[in-house]
Amino acid sequence: MSALKRFEIEELNRQQKSKNENDDQKESDELGDVNTIEPMLPTSPILKLQVPTILKRNDSIVYIEYKIDELLNRIEMMKKYQEQRRQKRINNNSININNIV
Repeated sequence: MSALKRFEIEELNRQQKSKNENDDQKESDELGDVNTIEPMLPTSPILKLQVPTILKRNDSIVYIEYKIDELLNRIEMMKKYQEQRRQKRINNNSININNIV
């Protein structure tokens, strides 16, 4: 086997190995991070809320209404959360009182 032929075979082997490594990397990138945790409450600050692309800057009234709706939704969510915490505290206190008596 000539030196040129041997060189061509080695080059093809290197290219195939490189391609396989790239394919493996792509597969691991596509799988993503399996340890991510989804937040239960929205974590974006109110000032950084995104406006749907349908709205244009000229629609300032619609934009303001959208922001107000978003704020009201967040307030409602926080009220529900606080009520749940309050109920949980009441239940825990009643359990503790029953244990004392």
